[in-house]
Amino acid sequence: DAMGWEQFSLLAHSMGAGVGALLAGAFPERVRRCVFLDGFGPLSSPGSEAPANMRKAVGQMLHARPRDAAVFPSLDDCAKARVVGGHTPISMDAARILCARNTRQTDAGLEWRTDARLRHRSMLRLTEEQVCSFIAAIEAPMLLVQASEGLAQFSHRFSERLSVARNLHVETLEGGHHCHLEEQAAAVAGLAAEFFAA
Repeated sequence: DAMGWEQFSLLAHSMGAGVGALLAGAFPERVRRCVFLDGFGPLSSPGSEAPANMRKAVGQMLHARPRDAAVFPSLDDCAKARVVGGHTPISMDAARILCARNTRQTDAGLEWRTDARLRHRSMLRLTEEQVCSFIAAIEAPMLLVQASEGLAQFSHRFSERLSVARNLHVETLEGGHHCHLEEQAAAVAGLAAEFFAA
């Protein structure tokens, strides 16, 4: 709405692919096509885990302490920190791309722009049944590009999501969670461009 788009296509990675699937399922008439990169819907939890999940999330929120922002003298220093300290393996070249996008220059050096709350657990997670309902409601053609060392390793967990999806094409490429920034970048871009042009 802010962009003035009545209809649009989505290209989303990881957590963004989770949000994108919810958006496309809730407002199917507005989404033309979806490309999901190594992500297909949000994390889910059984309903029985909801109280414990909320307890953990509230604990994280209440005990989060503001900490001094990490400052890096150069983009390479920032990229090295991402390679060593990230949740998912990534090459130095890909880390440079991520860090260039996700830092801001200050008088002291480069600082992360990421909201630290993104690392907090969600207060309420959807159940897998609910996630599948969103995916089943997506009317747009979908392309899921999964990485052999990323989402594809856990595809057995998403078998129901894949089975309820309408008009879904799945491509699996060698590589990890950030394959769209690594050696496979051209292949990922080619698949997405061809899909959007169809």
